Amino acid sequence: MKKAVWLALGLALMSSSAHARIYKCIVGGSTTFQQLPCAAEAQTTEVKLSLGSSQEYPWSGLRAGMSVDEVRAQVAGARSPSRAGRLANGAVARLEKPVSVAGVPFVAVYYFLQGRYYQVNVSRAEVAYGNDAVRVDYEKVEPVMLRAFGVPGKQVRLEQTRAQLKGKVEWEGARNQWTWLAITPVTSELSMLTFGHRPAGVPRFEAAPVERGSKRAPAGIEAMSGNGRLPL
Repeated sequence: MKKAVWLALGLALMSSSAHARIYKCIVGGSTTFQQLPCAAEAQTTEVKLSLGSSQEYPWSGLRAGMSVDEVRAQVAGARSPSRAGRLANGAVARLEKPVSVAGVPFVAVYYFLQGRYYQVNVSRAEVAYGNDAVRVDYEKVEPVMLRAFGVPGKQVRLEQTRAQLKGKVEWEGARNQWTWLAITPVTSELSMLTFGHRPAGVPRFEAAPVERGSKRAPAGIEAMSGNGRLPL
């Protein structure tokens, strides 16, 4: 059985010490992740990256433009989706697979644009659930993704306001590659936690035009808005 074992290759080239370091620094309510120690006035949390650990991800080995059959052959246990799904650019859910990250059960949904692999979205089966549980899941998944992908390019610190729970980390690469972990508010008490990956080389995200007389599905896991990212 093929395994999508993900730990950034760069970790193997790091110092042979017991662990590499990324520092989570909080200054004036703002959070950053960096490889250098935080300033003296910052609240510091060290994220330990064990060189001996590994993490399974549901997009290992997948490339832009793969057919449904090619993705099915690469992703052990992939099956037809249990419900219809479509992104705002017209990409359609063709496969899904139950996965576990940091001990949390999720469902990975694979989207195809004009029959070719576009991206994978990962969420709980119930999609939207209570903010307290979403926060717990986020705090489990976030350090696992930091181990694999390093310091994020963009971030919104995890925070519960009166109106919503919010939090996001993003890693962007060349040629539309994108990896993310994000919380999308549904109500003041319910949110969606999603993470996923878009491979390099896929077409630029552009929302498909809405046909006259039809209604676009609301933004969310199956129908995203804007550039395809989950809104915060």
